[in-house]
Amino acid sequence: METVFKIRQKSTGLFAKGGGTWGKFWVEAGKIWRKKHHAEAHIRNNLEFYRAEQDDVELIQYQLVEVEVSDGRQVVSPVDEKQLEQERVEDARREVWKRERLEAERQRIDHELFLLEQATS
Repeated sequence: METVFKIRQKSTGLFAKGGGTWGKFWVEAGKIWRKKHHAEAHIRNNLEFYRAEQDDVELIQYQLVEVEVSDGRQVVSPVDEKQLEQERVEDARREVWKRERLEAERQRIDHELFLLEQATS
C-alpha cells in the first residue's frame, strides 16, 4: 500500500497547493507529496508563511488502496453500446444480403444444370 502526504489548513479544510506562496496558497484538491520529508521540506521552505499559521496547519498521511482495475482498452476506447448495436444490425443485414445472393446463385446454377440435362438427354 502506498503512502502519500498533504498539508491541510484546519480552519478551512483546504490543502496547500505546493510551490511558492504566490497566488492562491490554499486550494480544494492541493498537492500530494509522495514522501513525508518532501512535504516537511515544503513547510520549512515556506516558514514565514507557516509560522503565522502553525496552529492551523496539519500534515496528513494517506494510504492509497487499489479499488478498481480497468482494462486499458476500455479507458482508451470506451464501449459505446449504441455503436455496438448499430454494428450488430449492420452485420445481420449483411448476413441476410449474403444468404439471398447465395440462394439466387444456387437457383441460377440449378436452372443451368437442368438445361444441360435437357440438352444432353
